[in-house]
Amino acid sequence: MSRFGHELIAASAGTGKTYQLTVRYLRLLFATGEPERIIALTFTRKAAGEFFEKIFHRLACAAADPAEASELARDIGLPVDSGACLRHLRLLLDRLHRLQLSTYDSFFSRVVRGFPFELGLGAPPELIDDHQRAEAVRRAQAELLSLEGEEERLQEFWHAFKRATMGREEKRTTDLLDAFIEEHQSLYLEEPDPARWGNPAAIWPEGCPWRETGDDPRQLAAAFSDALPWATLSAAQSGDWRAFLDALAEWRPPAELPATVRKFVVKFLEVLADLDRGSARITVRKRMDLTPELCDLGARLARTGVWMELAPRLVATRGIQELITLFERVYRDDVRSRGWLTIGDMTRLLSGVGEASGLEDEELRRQMTYRLDGAFDHWLLDEFQDTSHAQWRAIAGLVDEVIQDPEGRRSFFAVGDTKQCLYMWRGSDDKLFDRVSAAYGAALEQRKLSESYRSTGPVLAMVNGVFGASAAIAEVCGEEVAARWSRMWTDHRSAATLAAKPGYSCWLLSGSDDEPRRRDLLRLLQGLDPLSRGLSVAVLTQTNADAAALVDYLRSQGLPCSLAAEVRPGRDNAASVALRSYLRVAAHPGDRLAWTHLRMTPAGEELERRHRGPEGLAEQVRRRASAAGMEGVVADWMRIAAPHFGEGNRFSPARMAECAAAAREFDAAGGIDIDAFVRELDALALRETDVPGQVAIMTVHKAKGLDWDFVILPDLEGNSLRERRRSIAVKRSAEGTVEWILQTPRKDIASGDAVLGAQIADAEGDAAFEQLCVLYVAMTRARLGLFVLSSDPARTKSANFVTLLGRALGPQPRDRVIGGQTFLCAWEEGQPAAAEMARPGRPPGRALDWQLAPIPEAERPNFLRRSPLRPSEEPEGGARRVLWRADHDAEDFGIAVHAVLARIEWLPTETSARSGALQPVFASCGESVRTAVEGLIRSAPGIFAKPAGRSELWRERAFEVMVGETWISGRFDRVVIRRDDAGRPVSAVVADFKTGRGADARRHTRQLEAYRQALSLLIGLDPATIELVVVAQA
Repeated sequence: MSRFGHELIAASAGTGKTYQLTVRYLRLLFATGEPERIIALTFTRKAAGEFFEKIFHRLACAAADPAEASELARDIGLPVDSGACLRHLRLLLDRLHRLQLSTYDSFFSRVVRGFPFELGLGAPPELIDDHQRAEAVRRAQAELLSLEGEEERLQEFWHAFKRATMGREEKRTTDLLDAFIEEHQSLYLEEPDPARWGNPAAIWPEGCPWRETGDDPRQLAAAFSDALPWATLSAAQSGDWRAFLDALAEWRPPAELPATVRKFVVKFLEVLADLDRGSARITVRKRMDLTPELCDLGARLARTGVWMELAPRLVATRGIQELITLFERVYRDDVRSRGWLTIGDMTRLLSGVGEASGLEDEELRRQMTYRLDGAFDHWLLDEFQDTSHAQWRAIAGLVDEVIQDPEGRRSFFAVGDTKQCLYMWRGSDDKLFDRVSAAYGAALEQRKLSESYRSTGPVLAMVNGVFGASAAIAEVCGEEVAARWSRMWTDHRSAATLAAKPGYSCWLLSGSDDEPRRRDLLRLLQGLDPLSRGLSVAVLTQTNADAAALVDYLRSQGLPCSLAAEVRPGRDNAASVALRSYLRVAAHPGDRLAWTHLRMTPAGEELERRHRGPEGLAEQVRRRASAAGMEGVVADWMRIAAPHFGEGNRFSPARMAECAAAAREFDAAGGIDIDAFVRELDALALRETDVPGQVAIMTVHKAKGLDWDFVILPDLEGNSLRERRRSIAVKRSAEGTVEWILQTPRKDIASGDAVLGAQIADAEGDAAFEQLCVLYVAMTRARLGLFVLSSDPARTKSANFVTLLGRALGPQPRDRVIGGQTFLCAWEEGQPAAAEMARPGRPPGRALDWQLAPIPEAERPNFLRRSPLRPSEEPEGGARRVLWRADHDAEDFGIAVHAVLARIEWLPTETSARSGALQPVFASCGESVRTAVEGLIRSAPGIFAKPAGRSELWRERAFEVMVGETWISGRFDRVVIRRDDAGRPVSAVVADFKTGRGADARRHTRQLEAYRQALSLLIGLDPATIELVVVAQA
């Protein structure tokens, strides 16, 4: 038994999760004096920062105040005085660089970087962000679609594509491939085994009950017609049967079931067991008994209908797996093999799950676990309900060692709340609590916290009224979901410190359309007027689009609002959209759509006057890009756009400044391709935060972990809570591993199968449970006042949030005046006057009008950018004219040459053998690119020859390092690192390729010396042992 105890805490909203973590950390700190052996993981940097701040704040207060020290001593159960707090504060500061308080992502990244060779990586890992991944996916997709000279692989691709797209031929190949990768790549990486994808043996281990019957629809229709007792049928019944028989006779499988035929197939499926017994009854306008002959025909049609729906989806599911397998081969070779990894890749590497796993060797797993296990004695995990299967697998072995420690000197502590599990759609596992609890039994103490230190009694009365209503939840979400929720639920109560505080909660009825609810929201905010009384307020929505629409509306009414959401500076304003067209014309003068758009913008006349057409614009912008990079191009555009887009508008100039910052980073990373920068602008996403003194508007997901005095929920309409997110079914075992995957048929057909019907019910239950979690998080953000604004539940047909509120709260509509405004109130707790309070000791709130001052030029970081080939650096005649005109423009040509060079690993030293080895590399490039690459190889063949002994090769490797106070950011073209038998670097060669003939190395001295310093810092090598080589065409 651990002397510290192993704990798993279910902490409801507002009960003090961060407090629990802070107290645990401080107890361990005072008991052990070894903070570096405590690891605390959470999901966001904000949460990690808050935890870090709370620890230091608590220690600092206790060090300065004996009363605070005494309170800390009571909390951690250890004798503590101010002197001890000061000593431990000093200890933390001294060991700050060794503390392990971070996010899961950061921890996994550090581990992968620490064990690259053990994980089977061919190069040191480099974390890529979403935009870089999107670029890598785009390149891999382009390569997959252009397998020139590889007829067998190309045939394999098209075979898989046709299988994956059964019934979806109306879309373009690239669109469908994009969709498959976006929707299914992560699932494939978790479970790549083809035996799990669309495999009847995995879905129905005892045999698939559906099969091809061989019945011809026309013959079935004729047989039905002969067997029906027409004389006993009413006119309406006869009409329905004839419509069915006509549609059945015209149906030609494998075409989709006609709607009329589907309706009868579903009727027959509902009584299939009775049909097989030869006695059944169905409803066609009214109940009718079927003869044995009709029973036989009905059973045959039901089985045919199910099989015709199921068979294409089995094939399509297997096709998706085959298609992503082909894509992954290319992506793995071009991206992961170079060490370019997403955080998802890193997690899978450590989890031992799926395609990207590097730990399939159990012995290797044990060795790594042993080495990592020695680093940490105490584990603290936050937001445990959001942990995914892969994340848990990555640390489960380490946690297991801690809990089973025979000496009892180690500990495990996790805190979370399965009622706040909002991310099941991206892999979080709400059942992990139960599995971990069952796995460790009595060794793991469990506690439930339900006393809120956030919300007043009236607020919690509404929370308890909705989420404690098990019967209402069962009616709207299903019996199983209600039972699942009830197992976790305990009524919430306010802490004693909040008992005397007034509060108010209410449910106000409004129109079913957006406009009436927005007007009522505005009236409510004006009546409450929280900002002038020093109170904070948030309006929470279900989607970003709804949040943005509310911000626009409320701002138009003069209300100060802030949108805490992801913003898109490259496409959410006219000036940025025009900038993208400006760049597209520069890259492709023949893009008439982009040029037409530019001419239609407010700057159109000036652009025509300046450039006299797209060709002139392209020439001038490319010249500017060569001289000043993308930052210079964007600066030029800002000068052009300012008088046309910025007049009386602070929004567009602010967005343009963000685009300029993106251009600066693009240049610093060595970017030179205009198209690549356009894609980066398109993907550019920045996060805005709520501003004090304004109405905060955001989605419920973004509100998690936050709280306000008042919270308003005006967006509870929508579809059924049981609506599934995915069209593909994933059956998991009790341990969370994938058992089978299938693109499911429509629900009315699939429900006729016991296995598929159960899976659909499970998926709907998960969807409803997750939606309950969303509503719970929304309703538990309020401290003093909670206001729900919705349509009348009596007018709502969908089993949505509004219906749930109606069933749970039993609305009794009546007029209620709040802040001088009259509303129709369906339910309330507390007194409306409580909503008109002011926060004591707090100045009246006001809308803030401020902006950050720009960083002085002298204080900005210095950027030493790689100097890529610029057309202006080349001689005007000769080779430049021949090569550039043969392969688009200079920029594209240089990129193409570097792309080919990046595909070359090692080459034989003999000329004839070298030519043969280069043939696959040259398969898809133009003649001028091939000529340039051959010239570069002839200039320095030794750079491409594999050295004797142990070595490592880098190709097109981006880097960032600090040299003194200068930030050096660039990209190595080719680096050969020689290592001794122990793996230590002993020397290196840095090759920088210049595609112009006779390039003068003296012109690149500063750039090459920067490369030398960067490589020296990156691998710990003496700069004197690093050789620099400029490779120009021979």
